[in-house]
Amino acid sequence: MTRKIYTEDLIRKELKEKRPDLKIISVERINYINRVTVSCENNHIYTTSLHNLFNGKKCKICSGQKVEVGVSDLKTTRVDLIKFLKDKNDAYKYMENSNSKIIVVCPICNHEKEIRVQHLSKNGLGCIYCSDKISAPNKFLRGVLKQLNLDYELEKKFDDNNYRYDAFVDSKFIIEMNGIQHYKTTNYGKVEDISKNDELKREYAESIELIQIDVDCRFSDFEFIKGNFIASVGEYIDLTNIDWDLVFKSMNLNILVEICKAWNEDKSMLPGILAKEFMLDKHTIIRYLKTGNSIGLCKYDSIEEMRKSARRNWSYNKNKE
Repeated sequence: MTRKIYTEDLIRKELKEKRPDLKIISVERINYINRVTVSCENNHIYTTSLHNLFNGKKCKICSGQKVEVGVSDLKTTRVDLIKFLKDKNDAYKYMENSNSKIIVVCPICNHEKEIRVQHLSKNGLGCIYCSDKISAPNKFLRGVLKQLNLDYELEKKFDDNNYRYDAFVDSKFIIEMNGIQHYKTTNYGKVEDISKNDELKREYAESIELIQIDVDCRFSDFEFIKGNFIASVGEYIDLTNIDWDLVFKSMNLNILVEICKAWNEDKSMLPGILAKEFMLDKHTIIRYLKTGNSIGLCKYDSIEEMRKSARRNWSYNKNKE
């Protein structure tokens, strides 16, 4: 069988038939391989082998394999991530779905770590030193509940089971802020297992005559969560007086930083008072203050505070006598 010899004219002819989406710029033969420079429909110019073009190879920029500055780079698509980059030039080198590793710096405690760009895009920085470990959806929920004139408990557990619910509101409702793990398999576990547990939690809530409201929070985007929250919760609870700007601020607060800031402003403020202010238990407040002290956000001496507490208790008991 005679092997087809591709002349430049034949290459242009067959490419025009098979790849009408391309504009041929030049053809050359290098080391017995036909190399063709083409322009795609979006005017991106690239060079590849004739074999690749015949097999449908797309432009790397259009197929998301190569960054295009001003179109698909982090500086253009994810300006919110630039504050974490140690090398600001990385903002022009990578797309948000890149599997490449970069060095990021926590803007709060200056801790550096290596992370894949796609993980930073999906999950945020997640600093192991100063993260308050409260999800964006749950911060959103706290921002709303703080404005409602209703009794509520966060991280509610009932005595006769081990289920934990995001919020128990007005002795009638359970609110669950469902993150991405409730809709697809993630590092948190298989979606099938999580869905089964969700159904058991829902059945228990119904058995004690509570209304469970599930809010789709698969994306930690304020407008996405707000829309789903209003659609789901608004059917049962009046949300007309909610200041959504305050909720937005609540969602974007680092609670650890805010607790340390409050402590720095008034060290006479007891952890119990901070607990009420930030809707956390006292032991969590103390843990945050210890963490803040270790990374330089505040000065908290747990031993000295225990001594002060003992002196206050002694003085209180003496005055009662």
